[in-house]
Amino acid sequence: MILTSHWFAKLPRDHIKIGVSSGTPSGFKHLPRIAELAPGPYFRTADAETYRSRYVTQLAQLDPTQIVDRIDQLAQGQTPVLVCWERPGTGDWCHRAWISVWLAHRLGLIVEEFGLEGRGFGASHPMLPEEYRRPQSTPVPTLF
Repeated sequence: MILTSHWFAKLPRDHIKIGVSSGTPSGFKHLPRIAELAPGPYFRTADAETYRSRYVTQLAQLDPTQIVDRIDQLAQGQTPVLVCWERPGTGDWCHRAWISVWLAHRLGLIVEEFGLEGRGFGASHPMLPEEYRRPQSTPVPTLF
């Protein structure tokens, strides 16, 4: 099981945060990161569609099986939680939702938001921009 969340989420002891953001809060620098999953410098200025296009292109160049193997290695038997900055419920969307879409499309994995389990993954992940979010039962065009 792989989950997503934000840097400041309170997680159970058997969960481990793995950073996927461009930056890391000062108190979390010791935690593992997967730099390839961090968005490029466009993340600060791009509109949602440009961001989606660039980030999906970035993910498409990676091998999802190798990334999942790295996640498993970094987790060392704990439940991995891919984290970045945006908190659910603020109206912000986040690239970690696109990771969920990518892993669902490429590997059939269910990657949900910690604390919002059962509310969606992949194209229904709650941190996707509203205009891209689909009900769980709706087929989504292949992006990868």
